[in-house]
Amino acid sequence: MVLTLDGHPRWNPTDDRTVQSQIIPGTEDGERIRINSFITIPEKFEELEDVLICQAEGTEHTIYTLWKEASEKFGKNNCLGDRRHGGSDFQWKTYDECKVIVDKVATCIVKDLGQAQSNDVRIGMFAGNSWEWTLTGHAVLQNKQVMVPLYDTLGSQAMRFITKLCEFEVIFTDTEARFKAFVNEVYKHDDGYKVKHIVCFSKLSDEVKALADENLKIHDFTTLIESVTDCIEPCPPSQDDVLVINFTSGTTGDPKGVVLTHKNWISDMHGCVTNIEGGVVATDSWLSYLPAAHVFERMMQLVFLSCGASIGFFGGDTRNLVADAGALRPTVFGAVPRVWNKIYGKLQAAQNESFIKNKLIGWALRNKIKMVKNGIDRNDTIYDKIVFKKIQALLGGRVRFGACAAAPIKNEVLNSVRAALGCVIHEGYGQTETCAASTLTVAHDSSPSVGPPVACVAIKLDSVPDMNYLAKDDVGEICMKGFNVMSCYYKNEEKTADTIDKDGWLHTGDIGRWNADGTLSIIDRKKHIFKLAQGEYIAPEKIENVYITHPAVAQCFLYGESLRTTLIAMVFPDPEGGFASWATRSGFKGMSFDELCVNEDVVAKLLAEMRDVGKGSNLFGFEQVKAIQLIPKLMSVEDDLLTPTMKAKRPQITKWFKEKLDVLYATVPE
Repeated sequence: MVLTLDGHPRWNPTDDRTVQSQIIPGTEDGERIRINSFITIPEKFEELEDVLICQAEGTEHTIYTLWKEASEKFGKNNCLGDRRHGGSDFQWKTYDECKVIVDKVATCIVKDLGQAQSNDVRIGMFAGNSWEWTLTGHAVLQNKQVMVPLYDTLGSQAMRFITKLCEFEVIFTDTEARFKAFVNEVYKHDDGYKVKHIVCFSKLSDEVKALADENLKIHDFTTLIESVTDCIEPCPPSQDDVLVINFTSGTTGDPKGVVLTHKNWISDMHGCVTNIEGGVVATDSWLSYLPAAHVFERMMQLVFLSCGASIGFFGGDTRNLVADAGALRPTVFGAVPRVWNKIYGKLQAAQNESFIKNKLIGWALRNKIKMVKNGIDRNDTIYDKIVFKKIQALLGGRVRFGACAAAPIKNEVLNSVRAALGCVIHEGYGQTETCAASTLTVAHDSSPSVGPPVACVAIKLDSVPDMNYLAKDDVGEICMKGFNVMSCYYKNEEKTADTIDKDGWLHTGDIGRWNADGTLSIIDRKKHIFKLAQGEYIAPEKIENVYITHPAVAQCFLYGESLRTTLIAMVFPDPEGGFASWATRSGFKGMSFDELCVNEDVVAKLLAEMRDVGKGSNLFGFEQVKAIQLIPKLMSVEDDLLTPTMKAKRPQITKWFKEKLDVLYATVPE
């Protein structure tokens, strides 16, 4: 099996889930550094890297060598497919066919676009998920070059910043809309940058081509690769060569370019896949719809293409995701919490349709959740046959495991979805700066955590005295060090020094807690903490994550000020049916969605129930919201209120709703 640590002399997995991490000897009374419990620690070692495990024993893989071996071994297997031909089924390219395209694209980049086979060459990619995106990425790395993904929600100013910083000569793009956006907002802009070549995956009209001047060469992707007769030899990268620079769109300032090497990716791929029961095999399939420009999706693609498995691309519209999943019938499904929450919402909505459904689904869910908590994940029970087959069919009916990452999710929600789908769902925690997952739950562990450290990384918790988080109590800021941790932010020494300390530890800004079984839980965020007038510290994300478990609530923005003793919130009702169903059950009938949002009785009842949810989750009195306003329109990336990974941009949200927040605060007596 590819990407497994099985057989490594220092990797010794067991079925024991009671001790999932271990403290490195000698650090018990100080840093309390933890690693995966399956690692056998050498009797003598000098560096932390001597303890951690990068990849399988005796191998020195890069992404290039994994792709080369997979394309040779699995040549006739389906590799990449889509439904853009207009039919209901996926049309596939085999590994043999994809290898030919990669070789041709790599040749074009050098011969036609004038880019040297060097790790100092950076190639821009401004496109959505497609086989062209993925295979161009492999062509770039085959030339020892560096891909730099761009995405729509960066905004034009950030696009200009990145293009100038990276000094792109070549940009790949896909649609006329993106072509026009790049030419008008970057290439032609007074503060822009003059790239030399744009390669477009789709045909451009003469009208659109005319936007470019004589100095910009426009290439049609298909025409370009069809012109190739003799392919150049690959220029294999080393483990320490840079694979990609991923720019993160934070909540403030210019984006930071996370520099990630082949070793970073290889180590994280091994660490994650080893945690998966049965690994990833050639018969597996993945539905690609999460943004390829981000590490979660790129990680999964690289894993699947290393194992001879298949990747089917969604049609570009997430509203048709169920149809895409039904056609592909993936065996592995990945999602951010809002997607899992939607599945949970559909389950709840079905349960509330009638008295009989309420009893039937409730009966099935209770019994399946008991099984999940006992470490049993299966989809062939009487409960599945009677109740859950329809919800399993939403994802094609073949999912054997799922992955959840990018933001927190309530354990109750995840266990309910595990029960309904009848499969393992791994929850991971990591950052762009660590490739993807630095922790990952093991199969059949339903406890509320993000799992233990993967094999390639060590984690310690630094004390944050102001917040009363102390490392000696196994609570503090999460710090990581290992083979998957970035080397630096591209051309940004100041931000690098702010994030990675002199001893090489990456400071995440997240607050974690070690659990009794050695797993990690994310409980807070260091940078967003604020203090109320009475001196109590407030962790807004922790409280928001409690309130959004109410079936009527999709999003919540908690707000407080240092001169006030109370909290208020903007609450965004669930537009998928959760809010409307709740309103009907609560006796509020005959009103539209917008009318419900401004009805005082509706607001009062929802506030009371949210506070009940908070009490049930053991929120302190000062953590409970005192007043809310219902906002009909969800916060979005397009409005610049959320990052592309769906994290709240708190300064922007505060500014956006400042007038409403001031008015709402005026209704709350101190």
